[in-house]
Amino acid sequence: RGQMFMSHLRLPLCLLLTLNVAASFSVMRVNTRIPFASDRLVQLTPKGLFAALSRRSGAVARQPRSGIWWTAAAHIPPPPGSTTVGPPLGMQAQEPGKKQRRRERTPEQIERLRAERKAAFEKRQEKIALLAEGKGGLPKMRQHVNPLGPQYRTPIPTPDWTSVYGDPTQDLHLDLGCAAGQLLMELARKDPTRNHLGVEIREALPVRARRWVEEEGLRNAHFVAGNINVSVESLLDGYPGQLELVSVLMPDPWFKKRHHKRRLLRPELVEQLAARMPPGGRFLVQSDVLEAAQDMVSILDAAPQFSAWGGEWVEPAL
Repeated sequence: RGQMFMSHLRLPLCLLLTLNVAASFSVMRVNTRIPFASDRLVQLTPKGLFAALSRRSGAVARQPRSGIWWTAAAHIPPPPGSTTVGPPLGMQAQEPGKKQRRRERTPEQIERLRAERKAAFEKRQEKIALLAEGKGGLPKMRQHVNPLGPQYRTPIPTPDWTSVYGDPTQDLHLDLGCAAGQLLMELARKDPTRNHLGVEIREALPVRARRWVEEEGLRNAHFVAGNINVSVESLLDGYPGQLELVSVLMPDPWFKKRHHKRRLLRPELVEQLAARMPPGGRFLVQSDVLEAAQDMVSILDAAPQFSAWGGEWVEPAL
């Protein structure tokens, strides 16, 4: 009898073990529509989805407790008026979303978060100051920075061009999103007849690049930190020379459609830069993502100040 009992349980146990292992190694959440009273969308983990679909009854019980939604498959609904202490057996807790947590913050929590952010900002500024003096390395920073954040709405202050460049009347090459600045420094070494200005939104990188320029003694390269989309007027209107070349090389593609508004090259930016470029000025764009490159080309094609693109990709010759 024991052997017969185990033979009957072998297949279900193997199936259950396989699903448990798959669920434990997967962090994907599955959206599925299961019919129940209010016909609302329920979000379950793979393990919870199997538990829900394995029931003959399609009813799903949801019970809010302390801001947490408990979601599970219920075979028999509880009797009316009954009370349950704690989550029912088999139910899985779903934490509230980010927006809901923000709405539920108390004034004490808000003040604590502000104090923590202020302390983190001050600590970061101390590290950047040490970096400028050559006494420290790069602080931890995000690789993808949202340029629409409130901290990036301040225009870049106008540099003192006479102290930045040896000859501030030379033509200017503006490189948007220069990152570490090594390419711009190489161009400055090879072409001393042109001034090179790199703009990068991550503050620590231009600070380190300015230290490199100072150590090497280059007088035709400079780097600033900030958001160029709000800084064209403050940054370029006081430059004594001409803006002859603008380059946007390998910008963050921001793949998701809802993030396209964060892309570096915008029609308003192109219009402002074109108004400050002389006839014959060049605008070079480059990307290793075809969709991002085509998006930049379409923005330049729509600008009447530039000639139409011939449809041929070129090898950049900076």
